[in-house]
Amino acid sequence: MSKQLPSNANLKHLKGQAKQLLDAHKTGDKDACTRFKKHIPRLAQASPTQVRGAKLTLRDAYLVLAREYGYTSWPKLKHHLEAHAVIQTPDGAHQELLLRINTLIAEHTEDAAKTLQRILLDDPKGVAIIAIALGQETTAAILKHLTDDNIEAIAQNISNLNSVTTEEEDHHLKTFEQMLMASKYVSQGGIDFARGALEKAVGKRKSQAILKHLNAQYQTTLNRLQKLVTERPEDIARILTHEDAQTAAIFATAIGTKKMVTITKHLSKAIAQNINNASKNIHAEFSTQTTKTLEHIERLAVTYKYVLTGGRQFALGALAKSFGNKKALKMLDQITPISGFLQFRNLSPQQASTLLSNEPPKTIANILSHLDSCQSILIFGQFSASPKKQIAPHIDRPPLSETESRKLDHLLAKKISQTF
Repeated sequence: MSKQLPSNANLKHLKGQAKQLLDAHKTGDKDACTRFKKHIPRLAQASPTQVRGAKLTLRDAYLVLAREYGYTSWPKLKHHLEAHAVIQTPDGAHQELLLRINTLIAEHTEDAAKTLQRILLDDPKGVAIIAIALGQETTAAILKHLTDDNIEAIAQNISNLNSVTTEEEDHHLKTFEQMLMASKYVSQGGIDFARGALEKAVGKRKSQAILKHLNAQYQTTLNRLQKLVTERPEDIARILTHEDAQTAAIFATAIGTKKMVTITKHLSKAIAQNINNASKNIHAEFSTQTTKTLEHIERLAVTYKYVLTGGRQFALGALAKSFGNKKALKMLDQITPISGFLQFRNLSPQQASTLLSNEPPKTIANILSHLDSCQSILIFGQFSASPKKQIAPHIDRPPLSETESRKLDHLLAKKISQTF
């Protein structure tokens, strides 16, 4: 199905899109390669490797765009645009800016959300202005990827706005566009590629400011993770054990050798060696992939922390406040392969009681006390009278310490992996 050509589309903007598409292919971007394969006849039967290595020109990129918009050739698309040309008044320039941004958001909605989050930290009023300028439909698509706290902050700032001029909108929209483009360039070709592309687009000084801002956000995430590593190296080790070697290597390279030593103590020799081998091909620099990896590990670490602190319901409530209920549930699903308590929760009461039957009464009581009360009662009911008498005196004890919870979580994970 063809994409709808916006009513205010123009030739200059589409040529820019074609140039970006060609640049993305040169970096091996998967989406760009897919688009070329779909619309360039000579690549129809080519393998992914052949598509990546194909010598493509701007003319090829023009053809891809034309066909995506339902035209058989670039000249026909060009003729349509020229016949419906928009006179470039100040309002026309404003609409062109919105068109460029909407195109970027449609292709990179999650990155757009993260860009708004970065701007929100320094300029909440600016984010409110951007949200209004983008309109309800586009803003709603972005808000799906933001936390409840972010959405509340944006809504509050929108309610505090008075009248906003087109010039103010353009100023904030251009900042948003430049930062979103920077994230895209970093993702496509790394920091050096992004620097070169941005310098061509906005000049050296502005390029440095944008990249400095992006790097500051990366450093903030890295600092939070380094603190988590210091406080919870065993938890990070368990998370890395369940990640692929590439992801773990990106994390290890970013976090640094000193911090990684404290984690390695809790890893098996085989996994530590796999991470070390994979790290040899990783460069320690800011990149979109590195940022996404750090954010992914951080989310898992925080989720696991909440599970150990107060169980699943406590974790769900704490996460929902920051990320919303839907994302909180997804985060709990992601941590389930790591957490013995969450895996144990998925067992039937009979399976759970059988798994615990050889454990000391106090251990069984401690595990039951960490579960939801309903599930705890169902499992307890599976035991015969004699074990119940031995378990019951230990149930109403003070809450477990985090160290005790972690020990029991590991015990459950081990027993479940050996039994099922």
